[in-house]
Amino acid sequence: MINDIKSIDEEIKRLRVVLQTLDIQFKNSPYNKQPENTLRKKEALLMEIEKLKQIRNEKLSQ
Repeated sequence: MINDIKSIDEEIKRLRVVLQTLDIQFKNSPYNKQPENTLRKKEALLMEIEKLKQIRNEKLSQ
């Protein structure tokens, strides 16, 4: 169970880095032709992070 929680924490960290990278690319690109695609990717990442947090909390409460 501890390994599961650690792997979930690592995945959350990885997704946050990807999200941060998307933010940087979005803000720094004056040629961003499809901002809605970037926003959809960010929303999907945020939803995945929330889902992983819920799973992690469920495992911790067991």
